[in-house]
Amino acid sequence: MLNTNQKIEHLRKLGFNGDFEQIERMYNGEKFDVRDEEYRRLLQLSKEYCMRFTQLSELISRAKSAEEIEKYNKEKSENIDSVAYCILYLFHDSILIQKIAKYTLL
Repeated sequence: MLNTNQKIEHLRKLGFNGDFEQIERMYNGEKFDVRDEEYRRLLQLSKEYCMRFTQLSELISRAKSAEEIEKYNKEKSENIDSVAYCILYLFHDSILIQKIAKYTLL
């Protein structure tokens, strides 16, 4: 598992720049500002990776030739590390759902 510094370095390789204070806080399990620009970019990237991963899985299951399957599997395996960002996206959604449920119960 990557430590916080390794995660931040990976984000820099993906083109993120600027202040990582809020993302570092999130990675460390601390309270952070969900309005932070870099955090919101990370959420969007996570969503895109999740959607593409799901799309590739569907394309593989519908592929009619070995070449198609190989092409989609190659892209899927090349992007598999990036799918880790799906966890962030899903985690964020689960927190929102919990907050909505809490307020609904009150």
